[in-house]
Amino acid sequence: EAPALRCYPQTPDSVISRVPFHLVKTNGTYRLDVEYHFKGFEVKRELSSLDNYHKQPIKYFLEDSLLKGKSPEGGATYSVGNIPTILIGDMNEDGTISHDLKNSVDEEFFDSVDQRLNIRPYDVLIAKDGATTGKVAMVAKDFPYSRCIFNEHIYVLRAKKKLYASYLFFFLMSGLGQMQLFRQKSGGAQGGIVDDFIDGVMLPLLPDDAMRTYVEEAQKSQKRYQKAKRLSLDSFDSFMGVLNLTNL
Repeated sequence: EAPALRCYPQTPDSVISRVPFHLVKTNGTYRLDVEYHFKGFEVKRELSSLDNYHKQPIKYFLEDSLLKGKSPEGGATYSVGNIPTILIGDMNEDGTISHDLKNSVDEEFFDSVDQRLNIRPYDVLIAKDGATTGKVAMVAKDFPYSRCIFNEHIYVLRAKKKLYASYLFFFLMSGLGQMQLFRQKSGGAQGGIVDDFIDGVMLPLLPDDAMRTYVEEAQKSQKRYQKAKRLSLDSFDSFMGVLNLTNL
């Protein structure tokens, strides 16, 4: 990742005026990192290729405001309670969420938080900071926990309807979605996605039929990827079995 070079507010205007693109301030500093602006050009180009569709920010598709996770003091840990907690590590690269959650909180903490933080099927999760910032996953309809929360390193988007949830999920996993999430990170080496990203990330507002087609094709592709991954793991296990001398 390119370093977020900073130009502090006291930098003379004569210097700022020579930069050949519009500068953006985050947390009182100007964004001068090349990758931030390069992705901005790419986002603008890709969105312009979708000019047939009106664009709407993420918040248009949401039933609720942005949901931000919480953890007790010291964080969610192994076996301290019976309410499972989702961490970024439980979000798989194919967009699924592990059903074997290892971390938990106790009843007292669960009862103390906003009950909107109780995870529901079709919630869309986004890693807000850390090494995998922008990682996206969606809660499956057969998610086995009726009571489950998520920690402070995760945002949750709760869509108005299932179709919107699936559309948000797959779009945010796409190249265009990931570029936009990247540009919503604050500057600095440890920068995370800012809370108002739901106003800044734009999606084409497809007709429901077209949105449904997009989601169905994405689901098929996701299943093909999952199958290929399983076959790859099976092949690796078979290979390792052949190498085992005890099989001779």
